[in-house]
Amino acid sequence: MSKTIVLKTNSSSYKIVIGSNLAHTLAADIKKLNIAESVFIISSPKIFGLYGKAVNSELKRSGINDIGFGIFPDGENNKSWLNYEQLLGKVLDFDNGKKKKMTVLALGGGVVGDMAGFVASSYRRGVPFVQMPTTLLSAVDSSIGGKTGIDFRRKGKIIKNIVGSFYQPSLVLTDISFLKTLPKKELLNGLAEIIKYGVIKEAELFHFIDKNIAQILDYGPEALGYIIGKSTKIKRDIVQLDEKETKNIRIILNYGHTVGHAIEGAGNFKTSHGEAVAIGMVCEAEISFKLGLLAESKCLQIERLIAKAGLPVKIKGCTVSSLMEIMKYDKKFRKGQNKFVLPVDIGKVTVKTGIPNQIIRSVLEKRLIK
Repeated sequence: MSKTIVLKTNSSSYKIVIGSNLAHTLAADIKKLNIAESVFIISSPKIFGLYGKAVNSELKRSGINDIGFGIFPDGENNKSWLNYEQLLGKVLDFDNGKKKKMTVLALGGGVVGDMAGFVASSYRRGVPFVQMPTTLLSAVDSSIGGKTGIDFRRKGKIIKNIVGSFYQPSLVLTDISFLKTLPKKELLNGLAEIIKYGVIKEAELFHFIDKNIAQILDYGPEALGYIIGKSTKIKRDIVQLDEKETKNIRIILNYGHTVGHAIEGAGNFKTSHGEAVAIGMVCEAEISFKLGLLAESKCLQIERLIAKAGLPVKIKGCTVSSLMEIMKYDKKFRKGQNKFVLPVDIGKVTVKTGIPNQIIRSVLEKRLIK
């Protein structure tokens, strides 16, 4: 049985459907929205091999026969200007001269969704797109809220998501049955973001994960369905209040990401996003403790749950100097200072600037594997 969550912003309103075997309803859902006479599917080789045939068949069965494909390698290193340009070329070759309503369909994880959304937002100044996330991370995070974009190389550094747009999808179909094929590492990537939701907004979710971690790690559909639904609602509520990060509300979703993005970039993306965010949450909780904002017991509670889930709590393959340098390129960095989202309790955070560099450096130093 599926669950539908509606996200409404000033720019759009769309449904996030959570259920199983949603490929069977994909074409009907698209037709109801009246957004497609043709569909361009963007995916990665592995995901397209697993699900592409079924999605293609369902579209054709429902009368959408004009289907194009843009397949590019998965992985953060491939969220690049070159692949973006190549995908745009394929879309243009597919669509040119047809004068049909075209929808871009993102079938994959966060990298695919970010790229597909950016292609959709920039082609013809914007065409509709649909998200079909195939990872837990993309299901609870990147497929919701309209952030699209690519990473950019500058002076030997990879700056994450520095080029992009806010562009809401027309529909999100979160098919829990896709998660059955996820490697454990990918499950943990998503779980890191779900733990984040518990820390920033809902202690009940945090404690549910703690009590039900065995079922979650065993891909239990009921436990997964519960935490996906809760996480989706939390992100929906935040995005509705602050779609484009102009009101200092949506920024709380960046808990763990200031340090996390630096770990990704400084380590040339050898650490996955979820792993980096997990370490970032531990570091930022410790910064909060050192500032006297978070009780030591709560700081340890956050670290214990992250470790219990099988996520890392130590930094590998980076130096403190490289991390501090990458953080200067963070989108929140202004006037020589960064903004940090810091927990003050389980379920509550605050935003702080002007944190002394020696505190940040000491926390990073402590977390380094030497």
